Amino acid sequence: MAARANSLFTDPEIPGAYIAGSSGQEALLGTIETTSESVEETLHFIYGWPEYIKDPTRRRDSIGEEERRARRRTHASLPRALSGRIPFEVVEVIMEQMDQDSLRLCALVCRAWTQASIRVLYRNIAITSRAAFESLAEFVRKDTRAPERLAQTTSLRVGGSKWDVPVHVVPVILARAMPTLQRLIFYSSLHPPMDSNFFLTLPIFRTVSTLELFRFKLCCFSELRQIISAFPQLKSLKLGVGMVEQVTPLIAIIPGARVRLRQLVLGWGLAPSLAVPLLSWLAKSFACVDLTHLAVGRSPFNMALQVNELLAVAGENIQFIHEMDMDSDDDLEFLWSTAIDSRREQESLEPPAVLELPLFRDSFSRHCTFAHSPRLHTVRFELRPYTLDDVPKGKWLAASLELDSILETLRSSNIRHIKVHQSVRLTGEFVPLSTHPRLFYAEIPRETLDKGLHRTMRKAIFGTLASVEFSFDVAYVAWEFLTSQRMVSRAAQQFSDAIPRLLGPWHQRGLVTVNMKLSPVYSRG
Repeated sequence: MAARANSLFTDPEIPGAYIAGSSGQEALLGTIETTSESVEETLHFIYGWPEYIKDPTRRRDSIGEEERRARRRTHASLPRALSGRIPFEVVEVIMEQMDQDSLRLCALVCRAWTQASIRVLYRNIAITSRAAFESLAEFVRKDTRAPERLAQTTSLRVGGSKWDVPVHVVPVILARAMPTLQRLIFYSSLHPPMDSNFFLTLPIFRTVSTLELFRFKLCCFSELRQIISAFPQLKSLKLGVGMVEQVTPLIAIIPGARVRLRQLVLGWGLAPSLAVPLLSWLAKSFACVDLTHLAVGRSPFNMALQVNELLAVAGENIQFIHEMDMDSDDDLEFLWSTAIDSRREQESLEPPAVLELPLFRDSFSRHCTFAHSPRLHTVRFELRPYTLDDVPKGKWLAASLELDSILETLRSSNIRHIKVHQSVRLTGEFVPLSTHPRLFYAEIPRETLDKGLHRTMRKAIFGTLASVEFSFDVAYVAWEFLTSQRMVSRAAQQFSDAIPRLLGPWHQRGLVTVNMKLSPVYSRG
C-alpha cells in the first residue's frame, strides 16, 4: 500500500492501529458499503462529518454503540475506484476544512492523498491531551522526519477539557522545532500555579504573530503581561473567558510593552479584575497605536468605558470596530473561530466574584465611541435587548435614541459598512398585541424620527455608505409556543417589517438588509 511506503503512521496523532495492509484496514474500519455513482455522492461519502460536529450540542459520550458501528462503516478510507474520479484540486479544498480524524482516514487512500493530508495535519497541530503531547514530543526527539514536517506548522493549539497537558514544557520542547509558527492558542490549559519556566521559555517562539488565550486563569495580571510581552512580533491578540486570582491596583501597573498590535479581540467572559488592568496597560504602553481592528464583548460585563480610554490614545488608525454579544456569530466567526467552538462545550470556569462588579462602572447603554477613529471603514454594535411587547412604554423610542447617540459619534468620512444587532425575546405578552397595526419600532411617530435619528442619517458623513445590515435574534421558550409556531413567525416578521421605517433614509437609498434568526430555548429555567 502506498501509504505504508511513506511510513506515515509513526507520526504523532496517527494511531498505530492504522498500520495495516488492505485486509487489516478493512478489519479495523469495517466493510465499505457504498453504491455511489456520482462525484457528488462520493464527496459526501468522504466528507461525512461525525454527527457531533454537525450538531455541536451533542457530546462524544452521548453517542451510542450502534451509531459508532455505523460510523466505522461510513467513515472508512475511500477505495481507489472512487478516489480516482475526484479532481485532486477538489480533494485539497475539502481537506482544508477537515478535522484531524478525517484527515487520517484520507491519508490511507493513496500516495497523493497521503501527502496532501500530511500538509494539512502538520500545518495546524492540536494537542488536546497529555498522551498527545508525549507522542509529539517523542516524534520531535526521535524521528528524523520531524524537522521537515514541523517546519510546515503555522498553528499550534494547546489544551483540552482535562487540563492535563504539561504546558510549562511546551515552549522548550516544541518552539525550536516549529520555526515558522505564527499562531499559538492556549485553550483551557493555563491555570495556577504556573511554573516560572513557562514564562522564561515562551520567547523561544520567536515568530508568533497571533496569540489566543481562551478559558484561562492566572495568578495575577503580571503573568498575563509576561505572556503577551514574550512575543515581540505579536500583531493579533485574542482573549476570552479569563480571570485572575489577585486584583491588581491600577497604580501598580507598569507601562511599557514591546508589542505593536494590529488586531485586538476582547471576547466575552473576561473578568473585570483582568480586563481593567489589561486595558489600562495597553493604553499606557502604546501597544495599540497601530491598531486597525478592535472587537469588544459586552457580556456578562460591559467594558466600553475602559475601551474608550484606550481608543482615546490608540484610535487614530482603527478601521474596524465590533461590539459583540455572546450569542452573535456573524463577525465573531471571522474574528475568532476558537470562541465560536467554545460555546459548544459544557465546561466552564467559575464566575467572577461579586466584589469585582464595581470595577466595570458602565451601564449597558454605554458603547464604544467612534469619535477618536477618523479612518473607520466598518462598525458593528449591539443595541440593548428588549422583549417583544409594549412594556415599559417608550422603550422602542429609547432604542432609537440609543442608535442615534451611537451614530452621532462617527467622525470618519470613509465609513462604508454599518452593522447593527439586537437580541429580542418573545413571551406570551405578545399574543394580545399581535393584531396591532403598529408595533415595536413602527410605533415611533415619524415626526420624532425625522427630528432625531433620521436627521443624523442624512448627514453628509454617511454619503459613502455602501451597506447597512440590521440583524436580530428572537429568543423564545419552545414549550411555551409549541402549538403556536405561527405566532413566533408573526412576531419576528412584525419586528422585521418595522426596521425599514426605523432606518428610513438609508432604506430609501437601497442600503438596508434585515436578517433574522429564531432561537428557541428548550429549558424552562
